[in-house]
Amino acid sequence: MNRVPSSVLSPLKWLGAAALCAAAALGACGDDGETTDAAGGGTSTSTASSTSGGLGGAGGEAPSNVTPPPFGEPWQTLGEWNLFLDIPSGAPNERVVPYDLISPLFSDYALKNRYVFIPEGATITYSDTEAWEFPVGAILVKTFSYPVDVANPDGARDLLETRILFREPDGWKAHTYQYRADDSEADLQVAGALVTVSTESPSGTPINLYRIPNENQCLECHKHFDDARHLGPSTRQLDRDNDYGSGPENQLDHLFSIGFFDTMPAPSAQRFRLADPLDDTNPDLTFRARSYFDANCAHCHQDGGFASPPSNLDLTLAGTDPMANPSNWGSCVIPTSCGCCAGDTHDIVPGDPETSIMVCRVSSTDPSEKMP
Repeated sequence: MNRVPSSVLSPLKWLGAAALCAAAALGACGDDGETTDAAGGGTSTSTASSTSGGLGGAGGEAPSNVTPPPFGEPWQTLGEWNLFLDIPSGAPNERVVPYDLISPLFSDYALKNRYVFIPEGATITYSDTEAWEFPVGAILVKTFSYPVDVANPDGARDLLETRILFREPDGWKAHTYQYRADDSEADLQVAGALVTVSTESPSGTPINLYRIPNENQCLECHKHFDDARHLGPSTRQLDRDNDYGSGPENQLDHLFSIGFFDTMPAPSAQRFRLADPLDDTNPDLTFRARSYFDANCAHCHQDGGFASPPSNLDLTLAGTDPMANPSNWGSCVIPTSCGCCAGDTHDIVPGDPETSIMVCRVSSTDPSEKMP
């Protein structure tokens, strides 16, 4: 939901779009030949430890001082939720458990710390393949920051905002809290804000502005389903290792062990997971690109999503299966709108990323062309 500053170009976005365009259909537009996935659809699991640190909640029936607000009445400050033992450090309270994703959403090069809270006596309805069902009172937390020293992303950080998804009886509610200048507290920000920052991308491009979304912008991605659902937490995204204080441990197995799931996950070898798009040790570039689009684009570009119609692109992992209908993911499809990218005539021109509109859209910083 954040907008990339006009001076910033994401190499990862280019990688994903170019790889998917190159791996689309082998023939030219108009050919009827089937497509194949030469790379074989391999997967990888990251074993990097979470930068959030801390053990987090003990889970199960462990008590917690987290204080959710009355339904429909969000707290005015982040501190009132009692999600953290200490707001500047982000040390989580009991039952507030850190987690990371395999293929995270790109957000203006911001770093993120993610946490999940489940009330005592409640559990997540777990599925190996389908969306998880969270109980009323569950809280998903994501804190955005920039490193003080870009060369040391694990060091001190400038806190920007914390976003909260709170599961109420009638669905998820989104709230955003903007940090004060001294990071001592964060205040509810309903209208959104433009924050002046002084940092740079990994390639050295200056970043001067950061956009905090308003509540309606949050719903652009989250509200196009009956339950305004969460987007990140799923088996295929969390099936990776994290360090909860005693060395690397699989996140799914950990969440089950502390009582957050209602049923045991399938053995690791039987679980399907995304690939880390930046994992250069994984030779399956096609699957890495598909994993990127599934995490970064599919929440809008799928049946029933914000961008379907008008785009009619299906960028879910299933939609970009090379054995599926190539038109689902833009191969030889003429778009309904594309800004100044209109000099290119198709979303994906097989084997020719330079003339594919998708590459223009995901790499452009022009407001009339770029994606959110």
